[in-house]
Amino acid sequence: MFKHICLTAAVLVISLLCVSCANEDKQELVLSKQSYVRWHEADQRLEVYAVVVNQSKAPLSFRATDVMLRPELRDATGIERLELTADDRHGTPPFTLNPHDETVFQQFFRTNQPLTQQLLQSGVGIELSTDDKGSLIPIQYGEIQ
Repeated sequence: MFKHICLTAAVLVISLLCVSCANEDKQELVLSKQSYVRWHEADQRLEVYAVVVNQSKAPLSFRATDVMLRPELRDATGIERLELTADDRHGTPPFTLNPHDETVFQQFFRTNQPLTQQLLQSGVGIELSTDDKGSLIPIQYGEIQ
């Protein structure tokens, strides 16, 4: 009986250690589901609205870049990547977010051709870079207005 309890305790401790190690690799900066890409047909403008959340327990400094993931969007806007220089809090790069805070980046691009719903879905991403790591996150939701 004692061996069974010790074995169960050992498995539990190993499981907890594995979970804590896995959480260290968790993305600290995430893109909120409120983020979207919208093409304003009447104005021939592409709007990129990205909400970035700091899910870590410490303040984070980072840079953000809008990235056109599809060649058709690069052709339509004439831009492949654009580093973001301001957020809704009037911050400048590198942006700093406190734990569990969020910030909004909104950028408009003129387009020289019509865009489709298919191009907008996951056609634009935001690259978030801290000093030690970076990630490119596609913006899933796209619409035409």
